[in-house]
Amino acid sequence: MDLRAVVALGVRLLVVHDGLPGKLPFPGTACPPKVATLQALWDAGRVPCVTSSTPFQDGAHLARELGAQRLLCMGPTVPPSRRGQIGLREIPAEARARNPALWTTLEAFASGPGCAAVVLARGAGAVFAELFTHHGSGLMLGHALAEGVRPAHPGDAADIFLLLRDDVHRGAIRPVDEHGVAETLEQHLVYVIDGVVVGTARLIPHGDRAELSRFATLPRYRGRGRARALGEALIDRARAQGYAGVFALSIEARMWGFFESLGMSPADRATLPESWLAGYDLSRPSRAYALAF
Repeated sequence: MDLRAVVALGVRLLVVHDGLPGKLPFPGTACPPKVATLQALWDAGRVPCVTSSTPFQDGAHLARELGAQRLLCMGPTVPPSRRGQIGLREIPAEARARNPALWTTLEAFASGPGCAAVVLARGAGAVFAELFTHHGSGLMLGHALAEGVRPAHPGDAADIFLLLRDDVHRGAIRPVDEHGVAETLEQHLVYVIDGVVVGTARLIPHGDRAELSRFATLPRYRGRGRARALGEALIDRARAQGYAGVFALSIEARMWGFFESLGMSPADRATLPESWLAGYDLSRPSRAYALAF
């Protein structure tokens, strides 16, 4: 279990279903607890965990009492408001238009400063999957979305590694560990939403050309142009740094179309820079794409 995700999200409270199998990450107390008790635990640097047979309703109530700015609802299935679509964050107007009944439960949110309240629906391991391995289903409701691309900061190495880990395990990205990410951090860009890193990509120098590499986005944030924003930012960075062009490779068909959408064309791997050829396993069934400036 990696509690850095809880810290990154600024989680103030966990509300979990009392039927959740397995051990909870924190000692649990039955709902409804006294808000003053929860506040005291938070002030002491602890994240309280509350068990409830109705976590969604109790979580919304406690979020209001604690003055929470955001409420993250998670479970083993996509919430009713998102069936057939990708679960992601929404502002109140979007949530109200999409599902008025759902919003009725949540409309009492306070607009003042606060952290997130987390509600877990019944389902084995759902909270661990969503918060600690970035899989699962969920819906984030908040009063504002601040997002964009920026250079990676020294504290982003762990988040970038977590983004890349699954792709490394299935062979889509060449092996790398957290130390390796930290050593090349200045080559990475990240996509951030409300201060949380949800996507990353890397620009690797190879002589007069540069490679677009290590594209990764949290599954629940895919399909909204965030990888494209990272790709375009890398291309802009390569131009600004004086490279003659960029290239990219992938073994995944979905990435081939993505590279073409960035204006890149299929290329023979033998035409790529010698420094790249010297360190690449040509037995990998990858396709190359290139763009000359």
